[in-house]
Amino acid sequence: MNQPARADDPALADATAHWFALWPEWEIARLFLPASQRATAAAWGALLQALTDPGHGLADPTPLQAKRAWWQAELQGWSAGRYRHPLGAALQGLPAPWQALADALPEPPGEPSPALAAAVAQVEVALFDGGHTDAVMRTILGDLRMARALRSDAATSGEFDPGLIAPDAARLRRLWSALLRARLARLRRGGADPPGPLSVLFDSWRAARG
Repeated sequence: MNQPARADDPALADATAHWFALWPEWEIARLFLPASQRATAAAWGALLQALTDPGHGLADPTPLQAKRAWWQAELQGWSAGRYRHPLGAALQGLPAPWQALADALPEPPGEPSPALAAAVAQVEVALFDGGHTDAVMRTILGDLRMARALRSDAATSGEFDPGLIAPDAARLRRLWSALLRARLARLRRGGADPPGPLSVLFDSWRAARG
């Protein structure tokens, strides 16, 4: 029987440390998930971070193309029960369509695509009981683009519209969407730091309620 990732696994803690450093708000937001999903959610967040990092500042696309090829091979291995990356210890044994995710990875440094959003939605259906409607996929696509923009200093553009949060998305997705939008709003107001704990608590509570 496949087992969920354990929050006290040292290898998982090491693999997700960078993601937690980028998203300190998650320490609060994750409390609105069932305890059994929290470690898996952190591993999934760290994986999406790795798969969609824009490589800001890299003029030569070759390293990004190599990274994409590596992750495609890694995810294909997960479908066959093999892994090399520490995140694989937490995720590869879970029944999710890793091959579909591998096939949908965009050519770097390209923008996240509808195909990638659909693949992410499929994984979230499998792992977190999320919906797989057009509205959910639009939410995911907006989130992927917003996360990429936040990491490349493009989020303050007034032309960037994150869209709406689909109410039938998995609770995990609704929480992430709320955190991303709070970051975006704060940046547009000129704030450089993440939102404060009380703001994160309120946004997470509201997102968890749907």
